[in-house]
Amino acid sequence: MQFAIDLVYLDRNYQVKKVRRAVGPWRLSVCLSARSILELPGATIASTQTQAGDVVAFTPATEAN
Repeated sequence: MQFAIDLVYLDRNYQVKKVRRAVGPWRLSVCLSARSILELPGATIASTQTQAGDVVAFTPATEAN
C-alpha cells in the first residue's frame, strides 16, 4: 500500500473494537479481539465519527436494472 488508510476492527457481532486513523504505508496494526477488519479510505473514520462500541450494519446491495 502506498497511501494511508483507516482501519476499523470488528468482533463477530460487528461491534467496533478499535479504530486506527491514517495508518501509513508499511505500518502494522493489530487487535487480537477482532474477527474482521474494514479497510477504508483515509479520513473516513473522522467523517463518520466511528468509535469503539459502535455497531456496523451490513445490508445487501440492490441490483440495478
